[in-house]
Amino acid sequence: MRIFYASDVHGSNRCFKKFLNAGKFYDCEAIVLGGDITGKAIVPFVEVSPGEVHVTFLGKNHVLRSEDEIRALEERVGDTGYYPHRCSREEADTLAADDARLHALFVEKIVGRVEEWMALAEQRLGGDGGVRCFVNAGNDDPPQIDDVMESARRVEFLEGRVVELPGALELASCGFANITPWHCPRDVEERELAERLEAVASRVGDPEWAIFNFHCPPYDTQIDQGPVLGEDMRMRSTRSPARSVEVNEL
Repeated sequence: MRIFYASDVHGSNRCFKKFLNAGKFYDCEAIVLGGDITGKAIVPFVEVSPGEVHVTFLGKNHVLRSEDEIRALEERVGDTGYYPHRCSREEADTLAADDARLHALFVEKIVGRVEEWMALAEQRLGGDGGVRCFVNAGNDDPPQIDDVMESARRVEFLEGRVVELPGALELASCGFANITPWHCPRDVEERELAERLEAVASRVGDPEWAIFNFHCPPYDTQIDQGPVLGEDMRMRSTRSPARSVEVNEL
């Protein structure tokens, strides 16, 4: 059998569409999205005067004067993984000063995009036959998206479950991770993480014929690395010609 696996699309509309198309393109029986499916930022589209919208995106200032220009940049923002939000200058200032209101809007944008993706999956993948589609959340993803995926008709939500893939393979999934500097929604203490991993792994019938879809990387492996961060949460660079960025185990 053939399985297409992807992870960490982080809200990118373009990446999710490619994921949905991958099953047919690569002649797969199943496609699996491992986690961290949501984006990281809202991009305000601020109407400063009638017919003039200002946007700062990826360090560049844009002045937009037509609906076509606005929609084109909104598409770019969505493909990058961010969430465009049209607003007045007053609302933009209010959001900047009110963390709770900004967070509520952020969750609303996240849930809305996941709802769009679940509908797109149903449209692209058709009825119950054909490629099976599995999606899990990662430690970056808020819990509000779980119900959306649980209710999807063509997407099977994986968190904490062992499901059987074509060919009698088992897929065991856990999207939680140990505590990171960012304290993400599914970051948990080591004891809880161990309990969650054990709860899933204990339901696997044949570990030698299983895929462990765990978002947290295995300890002391080549992917169990991350940049050393300073107090300002920026990466600390070294002068070593062979290694430009220090890494340490998470």
